[in-house]
Amino acid sequence: MKYYISDLLFFHKEVTRARKDFGDRTFDSLEERHSIIKERWNTKVMDVDTVYILGDMAMCGTQKEIIEFVSTLKGHKILIRGNHDKVKDIRYKQLYDEICDYKEVRDTLYGENMKLILCHYPILMWKDQHYGSILLYGHVHNSIEERYFKECLREMNNNKFFERRGRKNFLQAYNVGCMMPYMNYEPQTLTQIIEKGSQYEEKLLHRVRKIADEAKIIVDCIAFTKKDDYIYAVNLENIHERTQFSCKELQVISTNMSEKAIRYVKKLLKRNIDFLI
Repeated sequence: MKYYISDLLFFHKEVTRARKDFGDRTFDSLEERHSIIKERWNTKVMDVDTVYILGDMAMCGTQKEIIEFVSTLKGHKILIRGNHDKVKDIRYKQLYDEICDYKEVRDTLYGENMKLILCHYPILMWKDQHYGSILLYGHVHNSIEERYFKECLREMNNNKFFERRGRKNFLQAYNVGCMMPYMNYEPQTLTQIIEKGSQYEEKLLHRVRKIADEAKIIVDCIAFTKKDDYIYAVNLENIHERTQFSCKELQVISTNMSEKAIRYVKKLLKRNIDFLI
């Protein structure tokens, strides 16, 4: 069995807290995060299986700590290097069957032999993309860069240039970062990634469209809605970013936006308040 995952960033303390680009999951400590990932990994992966790690396996820990922890994870591990991977230590290198910057492999999807392109970074133009090859990548986490990349792919899929002999080969690319909701901090098979990833994208698009349809006005990708004595602002580029304002003095009632983002959204709100009240 083949599995895929990326951006585990072991020993990086920042990923224990909920972050906009690293998912909503909060861990009490690095130890808890490591324990949960290790349990899920070793419950699913057998020693004979192969796990393709698409970069950023660890960050910040000592070589001794990283080697000791990674050695406890089952399976034949192949590392496609990311920007945080330090692989100079021979003892660490020996934990992997292979270390490379880019790899092409074959895997089975619904009984069909598929070509996969594996890279830490999202690639807009990858090998044989018009002929059914699938890109798996990481690096961008669950960030605005991820949404921009997916929007580019949607635009390309809607372009008639990609029609071939009466049929369209839709470009398929999936972020296998561990923090993506469909990855759930554990290695996933290609079938699991395609099924769960597609469902996630469809639900996300549906939610964005629903918020946009219900908005009174949309300014610079911020959807504003008035309900009772409050105004709600939602960032359509990241619908988890929201701020609630009072109607009278535009005081912030609740928010999960950064201070800089709040100032900008408030400026937009003041300029367009007449369209809301």
